[in-house]
Amino acid sequence: MFELWGVIFQEMNKLILIPLFIFLSCGKSPLFNHTKESDKQNRISTRRDPTAIYPALSLEIQWLKGPRFYDESSLILFIKDSKGELIDFSDEFEFQIWMPTMGHGSSPVKIQKLSQGIYKIIDIYFIMPGYWELQIKQSKESQYRILSAIDL
Repeated sequence: MFELWGVIFQEMNKLILIPLFIFLSCGKSPLFNHTKESDKQNRISTRRDPTAIYPALSLEIQWLKGPRFYDESSLILFIKDSKGELIDFSDEFEFQIWMPTMGHGSSPVKIQKLSQGIYKIIDIYFIMPGYWELQIKQSKESQYRILSAIDL
């Protein structure tokens, strides 16, 4: 009688362990899929060619906080002329983050002017990991242009 129960118990273990093993072996391991914050910083590309965005202007960013998708990010935007002097846009400008692979952006950011040619951009929320573009628009009539690209 005990031998029969022993055989049944061994067979039950096989029926439970085999599907459990298959289930646990699927997908990426959360233990071996860590990304260091320093690795994320290496995937940031900032365009510094003045003609890439607006002729005769150099737009540069300096991150204050972030970029990261699980918390608020903020940055400083420097606008310089061809001589390297800080200048303002002639009109009010807009700034947005855009995820072209998904066809959406995030919540609107806030722009604070600190001084001539220096702006603080806050409330930047990357709502999911992936490829994001930082886009800027000089005036209501112009189109958004890519200032930088980030892969979070």
